[in-house]
Amino acid sequence: MEIKGAKGQKPSPHIAPILYRIVNGSSSTSLNLTRAKRDGTKYENLFRKQGFYGTVLYKYPNFKGPWPTSAKDAAAAPANSDDRPIETGIYVPGDTKDLMGGGYAIYVRQTGYRDMLRDHLGLDHARQDPDLLHDLRVISTLDDMPSVDPFLIKSRFEALRIPLATNSLDIRPEEEQAVRTLIERRIEPVLIKASMSGTISDEARRRTLDAIWNPTLPESARFVKAFGIHESECAKVFFALQGITFYEHLFVTSTEDCRKTAVWLREVAARPFDLRSRPRYDVDRQTAVLQEVGRAFAHTIKSMQLLFKDYDQALQEFVTSDSAAALRHFLLSAHRHFWTLGHGIMAITNCAQAVAEAESGNRIQNFEVVGQTLARMRVSLASRAESHRL
Repeated sequence: MEIKGAKGQKPSPHIAPILYRIVNGSSSTSLNLTRAKRDGTKYENLFRKQGFYGTVLYKYPNFKGPWPTSAKDAAAAPANSDDRPIETGIYVPGDTKDLMGGGYAIYVRQTGYRDMLRDHLGLDHARQDPDLLHDLRVISTLDDMPSVDPFLIKSRFEALRIPLATNSLDIRPEEEQAVRTLIERRIEPVLIKASMSGTISDEARRRTLDAIWNPTLPESARFVKAFGIHESECAKVFFALQGITFYEHLFVTSTEDCRKTAVWLREVAARPFDLRSRPRYDVDRQTAVLQEVGRAFAHTIKSMQLLFKDYDQALQEFVTSDSAAALRHFLLSAHRHFWTLGHGIMAITNCAQAVAEAESGNRIQNFEVVGQTLARMRVSLASRAESHRL
């Protein structure tokens, strides 16, 4: 699909909000591979074929929603592997030095996706090139993740034994270890209680924790089978638990950004300084968008709070009262929760980023700036009804 842009990198009202999000999205949303080789940044060894380094790999909303907002809703929803709130695209700019100038989007699950890689990037899958096959596996793995956070990429690739060079991802070893420790502490009591009884040795405890990161261990199968889940679901369940706990951490640390975003919507966006000079039609239209964005932002926050509450209660009930029903219920839908929360994290992160950019450098919060910011937030919080606008 062609994406039209505007010449030059400077933000402009003529730049489609979806293009702006692709190029300037958060680290959860976009992998800007054009910068990797040019600037010597991370990700420069993620792919083997150079053609990918003229692209931006990004996540975007699936407009089929709405999506479950609680464990109860998720359990009632049909189990459809194609039902997910996030899709993956590859943006091929017309000029890698002018990403805002427009280009083409290749959607990873669209019919003819590999043919489009050949047509736009010169990568012919029919030749069975080992390097290209490796890169297609990388893309497929990234497509099976709700976001492109470096921590989740590294964890997933290690579990699948996909080789990664040490400088492939933008994450420091101490940062990675801190997140791993946080996840282990959150899940450890449940794993140990489900897998064993009584006092256990340090070695047995370590192997139980290793099961979080290596679903091929017997301890992983023992854990899921304790909840009546088939051991073939081990990898999916444990990666979902990693992801949910990771997103829980991001959600907690984003509290202040969410508060600032809500204040901006309520106090700044509602009253740009030149509001009275604008035609009534423009004011009414932008007010409607503001109300829509405000409701969607609040709903996203509330939905995530409900899922995290379900998660916490399920863990606590199992550990403190031997009640496994709530945790089993949650685990059966853990994969769906993982995707729903990934969508939410990207939405609130990109909204907060849009507000921060609007306020950077004492930028004047006039009607036009507010309108651009709302449009970018609207894309991040997009619903099916808005898909035709993108």
